[in-house]
Amino acid sequence: MSKVSSSRFWITSVLSVLFLFCLSTMIDVSVVWAGVDQGQALDDWREAARFRKEYDDGLRWESDFSKDPEGYVEKWLSFKKQFDPFWSAFMKRYGQDRRVVMAAFESVEQPLDVETDIGTLFSILEEVPGKGQNIVDWAVRLGEDSYREWQRGKDNPPHAHKVELWLDKAEKALFAFDLVRKLDPDGEHESRITLAREAVKEARAAFEKNLNSEEMRWPGNNPAWSGEGDPDALCAAAMAFLRAHPDQRGDAYRGDTGEPLAVSLAGQDWEVYKKAPLTEQPTQFSLDFHVAFASLKDSRMAYTYRFSFYTKEEAGVKKAPPFFYANPHLYAHYTMLRENIPQDKSTGGLSRRPTRGFFGLVFRLLLSLGLIGGGLLAAASFLRDKVPALSSVLNTLVRSRSGVGIGLLIIGLLCFLRALVLFFAPLTDLLPQAMAMILGVMLGLDILIKKSTSDTESVDEQAQGKENPVDQAMDRARDAARKAQDLLVEHQARIRKLEQRQVPLGLAAIALGLIHLLAGGLWLF
Repeated sequence: MSKVSSSRFWITSVLSVLFLFCLSTMIDVSVVWAGVDQGQALDDWREAARFRKEYDDGLRWESDFSKDPEGYVEKWLSFKKQFDPFWSAFMKRYGQDRRVVMAAFESVEQPLDVETDIGTLFSILEEVPGKGQNIVDWAVRLGEDSYREWQRGKDNPPHAHKVELWLDKAEKALFAFDLVRKLDPDGEHESRITLAREAVKEARAAFEKNLNSEEMRWPGNNPAWSGEGDPDALCAAAMAFLRAHPDQRGDAYRGDTGEPLAVSLAGQDWEVYKKAPLTEQPTQFSLDFHVAFASLKDSRMAYTYRFSFYTKEEAGVKKAPPFFYANPHLYAHYTMLRENIPQDKSTGGLSRRPTRGFFGLVFRLLLSLGLIGGGLLAAASFLRDKVPALSSVLNTLVRSRSGVGIGLLIIGLLCFLRALVLFFAPLTDLLPQAMAMILGVMLGLDILIKKSTSDTESVDEQAQGKENPVDQAMDRARDAARKAQDLLVEHQARIRKLEQRQVPLGLAAIALGLIHLLAGGLWLF
């Protein structure tokens, strides 16, 4: 090719490129020449600002994905479903280049309720169409990293207490690859998913086998304990604290921490937690325990934590309960079979429910049947119309109204005192116990007031000249009865008002009675 021909070729090529560029620019800016719909432009500006805010608030960065991958993916897919049609229409109206878009909006005044100019909004939102591939890459990396950690654990078996964490790695890998398929349903991801499934299967079998190993038994009290206090008494105090303060149980294990089952002493001695700054004298002590909690999702399982309990912070503090707060060591927990926890021994019987054992069953039946009977009586007027077959039973109960009420009140009080005194569990079965006492007072009010009045009158007649201890004790008991009677009389009008709501109270009592019969011993029920 001659030098002249070569020059002509290059000149022609350059001119062609310039022509195509100018042509595409003219097409892009044709919307500017034609002008834009001011109302539509303002709406699109506001909508772009809304999408930018949603994108920035939890969708833009990998750290957002890492915090909650599943929640992130759900949010992303929902966002994309709304964003894609908007962005397609936006580029069709105003162009696909930032310069062209800014020219299109040149005559549009920025809305007062939008802080960001249209050029900045476009620069941020044009990232979104390509973000999907970034998210797929994040999920793939999460799955591959988790799978490699599982593989390392397979080559170097973890301690018995860490086997469940090894299983978690396999499950996390499968979870991440499932997210990848959800994000990219047309991609080739089955090979990764198959590997992860095999890993989960293998790790699950190892986890189940490990549950029966010697290391997964309940540790019991530390035999090297040399501190102040009896280990069983300290465990009982710790259990009582956990039962009275459910907010301090460290509900961190996947939201599955149920009632405390057992406590054993883990520490060898009390530890000084805080000191006075000048004198260096201890102002607060801590003590470590093992604590087992029931799983809410799997009745076979319990979660065991190492817990630190703390005394009150004060000068001259003693190495002794009561405890004032507690917190779990979240890194020191593991799952074990609930049957491997010798509850009766580990906490002196305190971990048992008040409804367990022979007497527990008796009290449970008495409270349940009492609530059902009292509820039928209270709702008699309603049930006669709805269930005519119950009429004879209801008539019998109505004739014994006061007796049923007194019996229900006594049962409620006895069950509450038994749970409080013997099991340190004031909140266990609280709702049925409270309903029994309320319904008992309402149904037996007449006889309670009448009986109390006759008792106090006899006290006034017999109290003269009695000074021996037995008589004095009897007098104090009668004085307490008189005060109870005064209290009933004082609040008689309020109690009578309950009779206006006795039908819903009765139906609620029946429901509580049935729940307590089927699931008694749970917190509140």
